[in-house]
Amino acid sequence: MRSAIVENGVVTNVIIGQVDDSITCGDDVAIGWTYDDGAFSPPPPPEPEPEPLPPLSPRQMGMMLVFLDMNETDVEDAIVATTIEGQERDVALVEWRKAAHYDRDHPLVDQLAAAMDFAPAELDDLWRYASTL
Repeated sequence: MRSAIVENGVVTNVIIGQVDDSITCGDDVAIGWTYDDGAFSPPPPPEPEPEPLPPLSPRQMGMMLVFLDMNETDVEDAIVATTIEGQERDVALVEWRKAAHYDRDHPLVDQLAAAMDFAPAELDDLWRYASTL
């Protein structure tokens, strides 16, 4: 016989046997299920993973900057302001200036977004919009 240990309406353990305050359950009941009014229910399915954001072309990135009333110089200024001197800064500038496309998950994108006061969710929305341009 299987029994569930339930705390605050949620199954916290499933055991073979019976102990005080355990509730007899079927073979399908597992940790994380809920128990309410004498019935066990599985947890809701997990949220689906969001679709990955597509890369942006230089044109799309430029159009997004125009939409934000910004330009490429603003981005370069942010790179200079947020990276250390020397090779790291130079690499970041090359990544920005010479990119064949821009990937949302590139570390420089998050670094620049933070420097420009864009929250990650806000940047994701802007990125989705720019991908349609």
